[in-house]
Parts: sequence; structure tokens; C-alpha cells
Amino acid sequence: MSSINKQQAAAIVDALLAPRTAEMDAARTKREQQREQARALHQKKRGLAILSVISGTIGIAVAHYTGQGLAQGYICGALLGMGIGSLACGMWRRPARN
Repeated sequence: MSSINKQQAAAIVDALLAPRTAEMDAARTKREQQREQARALHQKKRGLAILSVISGTIGIAVAHYTGQGLAQGYICGALLGMGIGSLACGMWRRPARN
């Protein structure tokens, strides 16, 4: 009877597990990419929310000094700030074209 040594056994195990290991690596890479995309989207939404609150506050101040309603000033300021912020984020994150 012939027996196999440790190197041969390791080579057999590697050959049997190689396809599964490659699948696991590809799945891990995909999960990491999805996590990074979700983090970037969350960061963008958070920035837009902060910008909206700041713009709304400025809108309240402008509405106060111009004699308009404060709620109307907040809404207009927040929408304007969010619109400008969305455009800026879209232009800033856009990849360069050749």
C-alpha cells in the first residue's frame, strides 16, 4: 500500500477547495463594494440634510427681516439649499471625462 505525505494531502485539499475559496473571495469583494457604496450614499444624504437645516435657518432669518412667514422662509431656504447641494454633490462626485 502506498501512503501519501503531508504535501500531497495539502495539494489534494487545495485542489478540492479552490473553486469554493474563489467563490468566497468574490462574494467578500462584492460585499465590501456594496458596503462602500452604502457608506458613500449615507454620507451624501447626511451632508444634504445638514445643508438643508443650515439653509432653512438662513431662510428663517431672511424671512424675519423681510416680513414673510417664518415657516415659509424655512421651507424655501431648505429647498434651495438642498437643490444647490444636490447639484454640487453631483458635479463633485462625477468622474473626470477624457
